[in-house]
Amino acid sequence: MARLVKRVLSDSCRFLLGRSRMARLGRFLYNEACLAPGSYPESLADAMVRDAVCRYARTRPQPFVVIDVGANVGEWSCAMADSLTAAGLPYRIHAVEAFPDTFQTLTQTIRARGRDETVTPFLGAASNETGEKTFYSIGKDMGTNSLHPIPGREGDMTKCVVSCSRLDDLADRFGAKEIGFLKVDAEGHDLDVLRGASGLLAAGRVGMLQFEYNQRWITPRHFLRDAFEYLTPFGFRIGRISRLGVEFYDGWHHELERFQEANFVAASKDAVNAFPPVTWWYRAFLPT
Repeated sequence: MARLVKRVLSDSCRFLLGRSRMARLGRFLYNEACLAPGSYPESLADAMVRDAVCRYARTRPQPFVVIDVGANVGEWSCAMADSLTAAGLPYRIHAVEAFPDTFQTLTQTIRARGRDETVTPFLGAASNETGEKTFYSIGKDMGTNSLHPIPGREGDMTKCVVSCSRLDDLADRFGAKEIGFLKVDAEGHDLDVLRGASGLLAAGRVGMLQFEYNQRWITPRHFLRDAFEYLTPFGFRIGRISRLGVEFYDGWHHELERFQEANFVAASKDAVNAFPPVTWWYRAFLPT
């Protein structure tokens, strides 16, 4: 009976909507089931993360250190600074941006928001190795600029050479004995950024981190599974950020490997409880 109902519903949707609209509806419903932030104001998920960071910061040595890799024009860094300031917490934020033109805007944003004393811009890229690499830009201040080109748009992108450093080295340069929160938005280079922090992670010097995962991971042939296998041995629990909280997982699952826009957090055992928990929808399909 259930199979018949599904068949009738499927045929009816395809007849009434057509395959294209039916596919869009299917994606919309899936994203809603996942509580994806995309169809809601992004600030809801961002604010939830900032609140969690502030809760965690109260339990850590001061000043609380945040590193923002892929800071772009600085809006996230300044918003994080606003939250930590409102919470009455001493802190230091290091905003790392690789593209020189965007770095100028980053510096201007920090100055305009009055965060010069607590947010420090740094010109350079974070990676898994030290040296120079080619950086691909589609324009000043564009969030899609990266160490990896956008497939099919190589002809529209300009190239420049940027200096790369491991986060292990940058933390020492910043004088950061402990990184309370590490945020990575590197447009497909995220996993390599995290691999450049192996010393920090092994020493337990990172409390929680956030990284972006999407279709840009395909170009460097990276998988979300790689992130799970890399981060889990360091004692982190990994979860996806939703608009209501974080959906933590016991381990990698193929249902997560979709290359759709998402942000994940990896939290140490002391930091997991700072986030509101969300139960994974897929557990409903698992045997009891």
